Amino acid sequence: MIHRGLLAEKADFYYLGQGLDGLRGLFEVNDVRRRTHRVLLIFMIAYNVTAVGLAMAGLMKPLFVAVLMPLSSLATLAIGGIGMRRAWNSATAPDQAGRGRDY
Repeated sequence: MIHRGLLAEKADFYYLGQGLDGLRGLFEVNDVRRRTHRVLLIFMIAYNVTAVGLAMAGLMKPLFVAVLMPLSSLATLAIGGIGMRRAWNSATAPDQAGRGRDY
């Protein structure tokens, strides 16, 4: 029997599942996270290049900037949420035996 309090205190990471399916799940989540970060990076670069270009051209009015900034934050959150939904669904999906995964 493992004392979880001591384990959590001494280890950076611990896994109490049975078998290696949990590690496979962690790698799947990492792949989804990596793809989501890539999409977010592309969005942020495109947004900033466009916004700076419009500002340098003198086409950005203060009201437009005041509306655009929170919209870009909401878009960033939406992209992250939609991207990670797949990881959440795969982590909570039942396995072949009909049980939910425990990792």
